[in-house]
Amino acid sequence: MAPPAQDGEVSVAATMLGSAVAGILARVACHPLDVAKANLQVAGQTAYRNSYHVLQSNFQKEGVRGLYRGFGVILLGSAPATCLYLTSYDQSKKWLEAYPLFKSNLFLTSFSAGIMAEALSCVFWVPIDVIKERMQVQSRAGGGVFYKNTVDAWQTIARTEGLRGLYRGYGATMWSFGPFSAFFFLFYEKNKALAEAFHGTTDNVPFTSLLAW
Repeated sequence: MAPPAQDGEVSVAATMLGSAVAGILARVACHPLDVAKANLQVAGQTAYRNSYHVLQSNFQKEGVRGLYRGFGVILLGSAPATCLYLTSYDQSKKWLEAYPLFKSNLFLTSFSAGIMAEALSCVFWVPIDVIKERMQVQSRAGGGVFYKNTVDAWQTIARTEGLRGLYRGYGATMWSFGPFSAFFFLFYEKNKALAEAFHGTTDNVPFTSLLAW
């Protein structure tokens, strides 16, 4: 059981809940754009002129369902993956700060915790992305359907390709998103510190998060 939060600290449970809710809401808002991106990457401009054309075409053929193709796996995995990502960053940072080398070095602490958070969250994110992207680019309206639903996709990939198939691209993801997460949290912490210094307090600074994010 996690220790209770000290005064001024956000508890682990609150961090996990907030992370999960934020992850789901963000995915609901952005998933249609992710569908457009996946289709453009596979079909290119020979089939679609731009992102709007992808969304328009999918909507005409399949309705709202076409805009949220592959959302099932996101709904199941986004909450735990985002929760693991943000919570592991928070806990990694606290763990690193127990060592003098990190406690006195915000750059090293934030950078290292960001990479650790990405490595841990990719345990969820990579299989989710593999299934999501395969379902996004298969056409329900024009043939070429390989998976009936999220569960079928998961079972088929696991059966035919094993764990290697589910974790295809883990290394590439870490090479691309590892540095991104490291710098993302580094700049977040730097901007947060600047905002708190400007207001002269670490409590009740609503503009801090907006400025930093």
